[in-house]
Amino acid sequence: MFELKLIRVLGLIVVKLGIERMRVNFRTN
Repeated sequence: MFELKLIRVLGLIVVKLGIERMRVNFRTN
């Protein structure tokens, strides 16, 4: 159960970072 929670948290962090990167790229373009 603990591993599943860790994977979920890591997934959320990756998604958040991806959204931030897309926003930055959109601004620069």
